[in-house]
Amino acid sequence: MNVRSAFSLMSRQLRAAMRYLKSQIPMMAGVMLASSLMLPLEAGEPLAQEVDHPFRVAFSARMFTGVNENDARAAVKVWSITLGQEQGIPVDSETRILSGANVIATAVQNNEIDCITLTTDEYWSFRKQVLLGPFVMGLKRGLITEEYLVLVRADSSLKQIGDLRGRSLAIFENPRTCLAPFWLDTLLLKNGLNRAEKFCGKVVRMNKLNNVVLPVYFKQTDACLVTRDGFQTMTELNPQIGKQLKIIAQSPPFVPSVFCFRGNYTSKNRDKLRASIGNVHKSVAGKQTITLFQSESLVERPVTALDSACELLDTYQQLCRMTNSTQTSTSNEQRSETNGGIIK
Repeated sequence: MNVRSAFSLMSRQLRAAMRYLKSQIPMMAGVMLASSLMLPLEAGEPLAQEVDHPFRVAFSARMFTGVNENDARAAVKVWSITLGQEQGIPVDSETRILSGANVIATAVQNNEIDCITLTTDEYWSFRKQVLLGPFVMGLKRGLITEEYLVLVRADSSLKQIGDLRGRSLAIFENPRTCLAPFWLDTLLLKNGLNRAEKFCGKVVRMNKLNNVVLPVYFKQTDACLVTRDGFQTMTELNPQIGKQLKIIAQSPPFVPSVFCFRGNYTSKNRDKLRASIGNVHKSVAGKQTITLFQSESLVERPVTALDSACELLDTYQQLCRMTNSTQTSTSNEQRSETNGGIIK
């Protein structure tokens, strides 16, 4: 089932779900975002049992890139209700879609939500200030990670990343490619070059894979930035794409998104959520949910699974600061020369 089909089916289920809402209070929900263990506590300091309330689920708006927000809200409401019926867990039917890392961090800190699905760079931005965990990640082709590729025509003169100077670049914009621009910019900066937006002649971002890859195939765009999985899928559909395009740069594997609990969530329903994780893909509602996030099943992993992504973002931030500092220094030197040695 593809994403469009999943949304269509969920929309048809919404009316029935709303009838259930009126007849069942509190709601039932089994969320795919659970995991097996809470974050470790200091010895002798167990968390107090939280007063039970319907499980409150939230999503980052960036998890729905390219999807109509109203459709997204309807879809997540349907799966929360349906999964709730399957798992027998009270759930708040008003699933929240939050825009911006600061908004997400505030909602977690204020105990307004119990679980959040977000991109890894959003998690990285406030990981030191907000307690989250445990962590659940989506499996695709048996992997929780994505690898990013820069593709060009096999018969082009482009052979390495530095050859993209002044060239056109198409970037696949998708929750699973959230780290791709950071990786590419980091690669360019490490090679003494500028970030892609300034280094390349033209950069466009599109949320349909065909619109990113095919222009390179037809020689309308010089290069594209996509996932290895996306390239593999397109090659399976059209083997000529695999023959006519070549890889000039590839990233290490990174976890692009994560589902995690509020770190101090201690409701007794937690155990039920833990137990549902490994089997969520076996139910109709679970399959629909996972399809929305382009995964095949869910698995719990330690926070260390995010280390490579966090290291990438740390490096990117450091390189940007160094680049900005160098640019400021160069600008000051030029101004100094212009003003007779006086920097104004």
